[in-house]
Amino acid sequence: MEAELLKVYYFVYREKFPATLVLSMMDSLMNEGVKRNKTWLVVRTEYLIAHYNIFTISQYELGFEHFQKMYTLLKKFTSDEFPYKQFFLYQMAQAYYNFADFRQAITYFHEMLLQTSSVDKEYSFRITISSLNTIGLCYQELRMLDSSDYYFTEAYQKAVSINNSPYQGITSGNLGYNCFLRKQYDKAIPLLQKDIDLAVAYKDWGLASGSLMPLAAIHLERNNIAKADELLQQARRYVYMSGQYRRLKTLYPLLTKLYAAKGNAALASVFLDSSLYVKDSLARQFNAMQILRAQQKIEREQQKAEVANINNQKKIEILKRNILIAIVVLTMLLSVYIYRQLQKKQRLNKEKLQKAEDELRLAANQLDDFTKYILEKNTLIETLQVQLGNDEGKALQQLHHSTILTNVEWEYFRQLFEKVHSGYLQRLKEKIPGLTPAETRFMALSKLKFSNKEMAATLGVSPQAIRVISHRLRKKLDLPEESSIDDLVDSL
Repeated sequence: MEAELLKVYYFVYREKFPATLVLSMMDSLMNEGVKRNKTWLVVRTEYLIAHYNIFTISQYELGFEHFQKMYTLLKKFTSDEFPYKQFFLYQMAQAYYNFADFRQAITYFHEMLLQTSSVDKEYSFRITISSLNTIGLCYQELRMLDSSDYYFTEAYQKAVSINNSPYQGITSGNLGYNCFLRKQYDKAIPLLQKDIDLAVAYKDWGLASGSLMPLAAIHLERNNIAKADELLQQARRYVYMSGQYRRLKTLYPLLTKLYAAKGNAALASVFLDSSLYVKDSLARQFNAMQILRAQQKIEREQQKAEVANINNQKKIEILKRNILIAIVVLTMLLSVYIYRQLQKKQRLNKEKLQKAEDELRLAANQLDDFTKYILEKNTLIETLQVQLGNDEGKALQQLHHSTILTNVEWEYFRQLFEKVHSGYLQRLKEKIPGLTPAETRFMALSKLKFSNKEMAATLGVSPQAIRVISHRLRKKLDLPEESSIDDLVDSL
């Protein structure tokens, strides 16, 4: 994975490759890091993407987004676990400083100062000095000069501790400029001069010009025109030698003042125009960068809103689909449940029906057997009467009584009858209210197609009594003689 990362670095820092190719390679590397759960690789790729977007293809807002993603992941590591942590935080803070976001830069520089690196201790110390100095510059821009002095002093002392002459000069010059801003000229002059001397020794012409200009401004304030002229001409030469034309923004107004003081109105006017031009040009440059970032931020917000809307729509569609699936599943489950309940109910009904049919069949058989039993007893009685005559009347009477339908036998008979002809006796009671027990029994036996003679023997009465019961019923029902009680029985 290190080899893959180095390959991407090669493509990033060679400008001839198209941005689409480089971004595609970085995305692939990022996805590989996520897939393999290699957070260190994701962090380093995030840094690479952020740096490439900001400093190569001017996609500032996207670059800062990737810096923030990198920062979130960096918080999971200590410096020992991730030796690049200090360097990445330093680069991120520098990016915010370059965009004049001084307070954010201070925040990230402070966090960077809490880190150390065991990989390159000398380099780690150098960027610590640089960070302290840049924090001082941030406070200088915010016109918080006391805080600025503190960090410049801290940077200077660390530079002295490792005998780093360039940074001794830089921090001295920055402290001198703070004194210049406070109009503490006597304190400012030696500090600025130290920066100039060390910068010239290391041929850092831009740095030397930076301190020459406030030093010249002090001499202008003190009306030492000749010395101011000497210093400004030297500063002008160093600016051109360094190629740092942004320094003309400070140089040209001072030259304007110089030539005005010397009474050369023409040159003063030229440098005034030049200073306005440079100032306007640099402002346009910086503002264009800021405006571009602002536009990119708006575009990113719109893209995020569109993506969020698409994702919300997807979520809604997924939710609808899940609800539909849930409804279908619940419907299926409910259908299965209802089907099984219906099956169960049908089975129970079938079992109940079968049981009822079995009970009805049993009751009919029992009623039939009981009826046959009664008829057989009646036949036996008649046979005995013929054979024995009146001489054996007492024994015959005893046997006769044993075959009469007693109350207990009637109750047993009635239960069997109700099972076979369910509701018949109730309907009879409703249709012909006020029936006597004898009449009820008569109607029940009629339903079984008993003859009058069989009824008489069963009920233990004479055939004449049966006829009387039949007559009373006809009278109650107002039936003509030609009408049969059997028709009434069958109709119930």
